[in-house]
Amino acid sequence: MLKMLAAQVHVGPSRCHANMQRYVFKRRKDGLHIINLDKTWHKMVLAARILAAVQNPADIMVMSTRTFGQRGAIKFAQYIGATPMVGKWVPGTFCNPQNKAYAEPRLLLVDDPATCFAALRETSYVGVPVIALAGISNNSRFVDCAVPCNNRGKFSLGLLFWLLAREVLRIKNEIPRGKPWEVAVDLFFYRDPDKIKKAQEEKARKQEQQEYGTQAPEYYEPQYGATDTYQPTGDFGIENLHSSWEQEPPQHVLEDWAAADVMMDAPYQGYTGEEAEAVHPYQPQAQYDEQQYYTTEEQAFGTVHMQQW
Repeated sequence: MLKMLAAQVHVGPSRCHANMQRYVFKRRKDGLHIINLDKTWHKMVLAARILAAVQNPADIMVMSTRTFGQRGAIKFAQYIGATPMVGKWVPGTFCNPQNKAYAEPRLLLVDDPATCFAALRETSYVGVPVIALAGISNNSRFVDCAVPCNNRGKFSLGLLFWLLAREVLRIKNEIPRGKPWEVAVDLFFYRDPDKIKKAQEEKARKQEQQEYGTQAPEYYEPQYGATDTYQPTGDFGIENLHSSWEQEPPQHVLEDWAAADVMMDAPYQGYTGEEAEAVHPYQPQAQYDEQQYYTTEEQAFGTVHMQQW
């Protein structure tokens, strides 16, 4: 009973159907109906006795179209040996022999009569009894045994499937009644696939961090001894440089950079600051003539070499 209260099995919607009015205990100030858990438990025991009376458990079909109830339906079918049917309903499954998904179950268990109403109507054609986890707002038409509960909650649906499976196994004497069932109720609850994937990635990342923490990668190991000195090699003239910053670089290195400086300063070479400004006054971008733009590389560099050498 405490598990039912914790999972909010007793909380119903604000709208109540006339056929489910006898299962309502009272109505709260906010408009929600409170389900009588005593009647819920008695109807659950009755449903478990009906399920246990089926000789072949594979003839019991568990149908779930709600996202929160599909995992519980699969687990329930696994532990009692029933046949699960989750996801989209295929019309003609019970009354059309030419259908590929045709089946002849002895008993049908659904988690919501509203979403499974097409299947319930087909069971009325072929005479298949139906057990439903019905909410206060559901119509009990075509339902032979309705278990009043909150069939819209994630934890309530999982707990109801777990209690129903445990009671069926206890009636069949497969598990002792005086001892708790070793199967955890958390296995029947709905789990978000995105959260499961994120948890798996986080676990894999932590394992990689632990592996790299205990054993360093090979590329971190030094390739030379502690007493050796690293001698760089290259084609840029730095192989002859030493660690002292006071020593000047080789002459061929200076000549390459000096040539570039001479080319950049060639127009103003031999003039002071005022003389250079008088010879080459500043001209805004808008006053440039089109003749000052060079079309080829030879014209540009030829002009630089020919100025005031």
